[in-house]
Amino acid sequence: MGRRKLTDAEREVSKAKVKAYMKTYNATDEAKARRKAGQSTPEYKAKAKTYLKTYAATDEYRAKKKFYYAKDECKARAKKYYAARYIKTGNPTSDNNVIYIWEAIDEFFNGEQVYKIGVTSARLGEARIHQCAKKSGKDANVLILENVNGKATDIEAEILKLGEDPKYIECDGYTEFRALNNDDLDKALDLIITRI
Repeated sequence: MGRRKLTDAEREVSKAKVKAYMKTYNATDEAKARRKAGQSTPEYKAKAKTYLKTYAATDEYRAKKKFYYAKDECKARAKKYYAARYIKTGNPTSDNNVIYIWEAIDEFFNGEQVYKIGVTSARLGEARIHQCAKKSGKDANVLILENVNGKATDIEAEILKLGEDPKYIECDGYTEFRALNNDDLDKALDLIITRI
């Protein structure tokens, strides 16, 4: 005898049960350990690298970023943070646990695309990126923004050895711009992905 086909109502109940189970299971140590093990494989890292390079350039990704940063909640949190750490102290601190690379749109040096490499804190999201882009007068397309193991500044120092320094005049983070060819960009992304 064949299996009875579920009604639409039964199917929705089944989906809800699966969703509830996955939500509970994903919070367990077992699930976290399996995800960590899977994400450390070369195959996963290669897929992640390809995904990050392609998805970050899509209109969908840019629209999501634009929507998020237009939210009042995001503006309020950014304002509160900079009031506490930048305006009052004049020296914003970093947790040094996140590294990023963003493409300076329509910026080239010796025929190669210019990128900004930098470090920030996981709790700040993309706030540092947008702050730097605004002060430098450049449009940013974020390629990668990842929480890393160890000091993000150590990885940053390695990446800054790649490519050519366009030697921009002084602006926020001006020493961390680099003109990278495709091979250099791949090496930079590898340096980050292998430390995730």
